[in-house]
Amino acid sequence: AAQTTIAVGAHPKGIAVDPATNRVFVGLADSSSVAVIDANTQQVIGTWTTDGTGNTNGVAFAQNKLFLSKRNNARVSVLDAATGAFLQNLSVGNAPYGITAGSTRVWVANFNDGSVSLIDPSTVKLTATTQTSVYPSLIAPLDTYAFVSSWSGGVVELDSTDAIVRTINTGDGTFGVAANSTTQRVYVANRNTNLISRVDATSGTTLSSLA
Repeated sequence: AAQTTIAVGAHPKGIAVDPATNRVFVGLADSSSVAVIDANTQQVIGTWTTDGTGNTNGVAFAQNKLFLSKRNNARVSVLDAATGAFLQNLSVGNAPYGITAGSTRVWVANFNDGSVSLIDPSTVKLTATTQTSVYPSLIAPLDTYAFVSSWSGGVVELDSTDAIVRTINTGDGTFGVAANSTTQRVYVANRNTNLISRVDATSGTTLSSLA
């Protein structure tokens, strides 16, 4: 298949999609902003700023809003996903890194203080913060649950209230994580072992590892 490279701005970090509008949102770390791409035309149609402070690290989309984690100022900036208007900042934990969303929840991995914050996207309120592990990094949503990669050695599963369900041991260096809601499988990448683990989301059992 043909590939297209789209210039968006300096240091793109984090990406989210609005499936209803076919818009793709790319966080731009240096300018504390987000580039907006029309997926149909593969053109940048705008660049939206936040409050101009901090560096964007991750982007999540939920309920017609964008949530941008700001790693260096312990905040999440919220934008209107239709207009790009800056709505507000939310204070979360130290060094918010990965951020993801389900339909009714937004989870933020606070890298330096070992916690995950839960945001209600409808009210734009912080509803819980849970101590999870050393260096929580990235998050994959699965229905009303979240799977959080931890650099210290595993994946922490959180329920809809941000409470810990279990920790799945996938080794030191656990970083990338993705989930398939249809098959109820979680895929975990380990930077130290160069392995991808396939995990049963229902039981927490590692089914296989691929080099």
